[in-house]
Amino acid sequence: MEEEDEEFTVQSEIFQPGRKKSVASCGLVISEFTFFNPQLEASNRNKKLLFDGDGDLILKRNNVSHSVVAIEHQARTTLDSVGLQVWRGALLLCDLMLDTIRIKPHSTILELGSGTGVSSIIASLHAKHVVCTDININGLLDQIRRNICLNQDIIRCPIAVHELDFYTKGLGSPELRDYYSKVNVVIAADVVYDDDLTDAFVSTLEYILSIPPRKTAYIALEKRYVFTLTDLNTVAPCYEHFVNKITSSSYGWVCELIPMSDIRQRLQYERLPQLVMWKIKASK
Repeated sequence: MEEEDEEFTVQSEIFQPGRKKSVASCGLVISEFTFFNPQLEASNRNKKLLFDGDGDLILKRNNVSHSVVAIEHQARTTLDSVGLQVWRGALLLCDLMLDTIRIKPHSTILELGSGTGVSSIIASLHAKHVVCTDININGLLDQIRRNICLNQDIIRCPIAVHELDFYTKGLGSPELRDYYSKVNVVIAADVVYDDDLTDAFVSTLEYILSIPPRKTAYIALEKRYVFTLTDLNTVAPCYEHFVNKITSSSYGWVCELIPMSDIRQRLQYERLPQLVMWKIKASK
């Protein structure tokens, strides 16, 4: 994560000079992320073979299994608006959403802290319904809606967009709260970079996981290391705080760190060793 102290802004490493993108407006860009689409692969497998008059196979050159998701985002933001950018954790979460063994088709999926909405858009390829949530500051929810419009050609189920602030009691509008009893998968990415925010996020997650039916949560994030004089070492304090929270006996959750080798990479991005994926379920 690049920083400029004078302007107090940060830039995601995903914003690479070589990635195909176009300029929108007001500091916004549209980046394209190519991904392996299992639906196209299955469709290609099911196509009948065609032969010419001599009995030779007719090769279809357009039998590709890749799609593109186009995401409008800010190139650089202040720390309180990082949701307007695309981060690696969201792309890791996209990889998981394309895994139809872990994520059963026709699931109802709730994303917390959706940011640009890229993970929700990819989740829609197999889901029954997707609910995309985040705080409504700096046009964040409008940006999500624009990204949904940009990707209508690949979206396969309804995506609802709702405001949800982890710090606000009530946890959303009545319409949003109605979804909680229908959701069976909860997802989030890149929500661990401030301890107060982590505490609020975990409290929100605790409430949602307590509502039947039993839900599974998947949290993707990138560990951020810093050198501290206290430890005289390079540590990831925000990540450690998060792990201590979710594994606390007070929640009674079953937490599993999923090996990266178990998550097939389907999107084109640099997958670093610092990326992690947690699976969380209520014990009962």
